[in-house]
Amino acid sequence: MKLLVVDDHTLFRESLCQVLAGMEEAFPRLLQAGNAAEALEQARANPDLALILLDLELPGMGGLECLRALAERAPRACIVIVSGQAGPAIIRRALEAGARGYIPKDTPMEVMLSALRLVLSGGTYLPAQLLDGMPEDAQEAGVRLSPRQLEILGLLQEGLLNKQIADRLGLSESTVKVHIRRIFTLLGASNRSQAVNLALKRGIL
Repeated sequence: MKLLVVDDHTLFRESLCQVLAGMEEAFPRLLQAGNAAEALEQARANPDLALILLDLELPGMGGLECLRALAERAPRACIVIVSGQAGPAIIRRALEAGARGYIPKDTPMEVMLSALRLVLSGGTYLPAQLLDGMPEDAQEAGVRLSPRQLEILGLLQEGLLNKQIADRLGLSESTVKVHIRRIFTLLGASNRSQAVNLALKRGIL
């Protein structure tokens, strides 16, 4: 599995690669690019890219333009924005352009790694800046999930389906559905990705 880090700041790019090299998920090849042209060349030469971490402020091409070009050139890759820009408008535009997640550069490293695992498992990571604009559940400040609900939430983060969760925990599929509905209610979420994102934001996962 190959990962490409695109950022024009060499120190940040190389430091991020060092952290990613320690992830439990195996990335046999960690590739780097310092500008949009290099990123597009890496995507052309490596059609089997699994994950691209892309800064929006690159020399030579606008960030969203580069995002669209990478999405066309590497359609199988999950593209996640890692940027110093963190306004809701730019986050939404990036997601609309094809990004599978948006991670502000001031995000704690453990949250970043959890976000990348969520994306690799098929989810979409939304940062707090965007989630803050969503309706808050009455229990937002102090959500309390049961041990079983926390267990199921962790399996949702891994991308498991209801039947897979039921098999893993020795439960019926209908029981799993009841737990998931309750998790959604407690977190104020409407789907799995939002539930995981809200749990990450609040430090539950």
